[in-house]
Order: sequence, then structure tokens, then C-alpha cells
Amino acid sequence: GRFCYLLTLFSSGLAYVVAVVCLDRCAQSLATGTRLLVTASFALATVALPYARQVNNHILLLALCSALLLVLKTRTRLQLIAAGTLIGAGYTIDLGLGPVLVLCTTGLVAWRTRRFRSVLLLLAAAFPWFALHHYLNWRLGGTFAPANAQPAYLAWPGSPFGLGNMTGRWAHESLRHFVVYALDLLFGKRGFLGHDLALFLALPGAFVLVRRRVAETPEVWWAIAFFASGWLVYAVTSTNYSGVSASIRWFVPLLAPAYYLLVLLLREAPRYQRDLLVLTIFGSMIGLLMWWKGPWMTHMVPGFWLFQIGALLGWLGLQFSSRKS
Repeated sequence: GRFCYLLTLFSSGLAYVVAVVCLDRCAQSLATGTRLLVTASFALATVALPYARQVNNHILLLALCSALLLVLKTRTRLQLIAAGTLIGAGYTIDLGLGPVLVLCTTGLVAWRTRRFRSVLLLLAAAFPWFALHHYLNWRLGGTFAPANAQPAYLAWPGSPFGLGNMTGRWAHESLRHFVVYALDLLFGKRGFLGHDLALFLALPGAFVLVRRRVAETPEVWWAIAFFASGWLVYAVTSTNYSGVSASIRWFVPLLAPAYYLLVLLLREAPRYQRDLLVLTIFGSMIGLLMWWKGPWMTHMVPGFWLFQIGALLGWLGLQFSSRKS
């Protein structure tokens, strides 16, 4: 029992702390009250909180993505090496979001620096992680691809997995089934946005930032591309909603780019602080209930739809009062 506790404490627990600290550092340009609100929202009103309770790779990748936010504007060689190391390690953790993270960050560095040497340095720092990951996969499982993407490795007696519900390939019955499933991943009863209510503000916030052409516009597009591509990768290659878990466990690392957008939005338009406060209040209730139940939930969050309605009514009331004043 002590071994399991320490293993959790120094993996998922530590990753949670690293993610929160990095997000707080990312928000240091905000006023103190706003900065504390963003950090508290990230720490208490998202799926990051329950995933700190047990060992899992999703919150580990969240920590790496949150640390990457601090070196996104890669101006020096040391920053490029740090960014390359982070995306390389991220690639080893999840071969769904990992390659997306590598592609998006490589594109950002190429756009920011306009220098082939910078891109080469970034990928050189990441390459040892790529090589080690696939070498270990080959030595342990006889495949360069993930072992759980091989149908033969899931064919044990009584296995609940098969070609119809395993992750890693197209298994949708039709295009309509794919579209419904993709939207359900975000807005359904296990939808990622419904369990992380502040992300409803990040969606319009992204459009506001793009229209204002802020100094971090390339980073804004990086965040949009990473979030959207990560969502689409799993929408295309899965049908099982990530199994028994709190919301969609695959999407936990996507909190980093989403909250990065929120930080920039509140810097450019502080009036949205009250919107975030309303969403955080209701989101923290969901977050604490998920933490109580743990990351491997077999049922919906108690009162899930009531919290959704409460957040919507509170947000609409805020908009009405703002216009009236």
C-alpha cells in the first residue's frame, strides 16, 4: 500500500503540482487577483484534479504540455533544446496526442524563427526520446507501434476489446456516426467541455485573440491546432469514449493549450474575468465530485446536467446584467 501511494505521489501527484505551477507562471503577466483565479480554475475546476489521484499517463503529459507553455517563444538555443526535450518526452507518453504535439510545435518554431537550424535543433533534442520509445516497444512487444493497437495482443479470453472498439483505427459505422461521436466527445454526457466549464470561454476567446492579432498570434494558432487536432485524432481512431474514466481521459493534456488561450484572453480583455469566475464556481463543484469519485468513474458526475444548467443560467444572467449596466 505504501509503495502504491508513493508511486502515485511522485508520478501523478507531482505532475499535477508541476502543471499548476507552470500555468501560474504562464499567467504572471495578469493582475494578482486574475492570476489566482486562472490558477484556481485550472487546479480545482478541471479534470486535472481527479487524475492526480491515481497513476496514469494523461496527467504526466499535461505536466509536460504545461511546462512547454513557458518556452513556447523559442528565442534561444537553450529554449529550443528544452522544447525539443519536452515534446520528445511527450511523444513517448501518448502516441495519440504525442505526434500532434511534435508537429504543432515544430510548425510553431519554423514560423517563429524562419531558420532551418532552429527546427533541426528542436528535433535533435526530441530524437533520443523517439528512438528510445520505439526501441523499447520493439524489445518488449515486437512492434514499433503501440502494443494496445495490435488486435492480437487484445485477444485474450474474456477480453472486452476487439476490432470494433479498440483505439487506433477507423471503426465508425458511417460518416454520420463519426460526426455524432466527435461532437459527443466534447458536448455529450461525458464531454470534455462539460467537465471543464471554463473551456466554454476559451472557445470564443480563441476567435477574439485571432481577430486582435496579439503578439502571441503564432502561439494562439499553436494552441488551436493542438487542441483541434488532438480531438480529431481520437474522434477518428476510437469509438469507446476512452473507456471507464472521468470525462475523456485522452484529452486531459489539452487543458494546457486551452488555459493558455484563457490567460491571453484575460490579459487582452480583463472584463471576461467575471465570466471565468462564474464558470469556475460551477466547474469546481464538478471537479471536486470527480476527485471524490476518482478518475475511473463508472457513472456520470452526480447532478452533472444540473451543474451545466446552473452555469449556463449564471453566465446568461451575467451577460444580461452587464448589458443593462
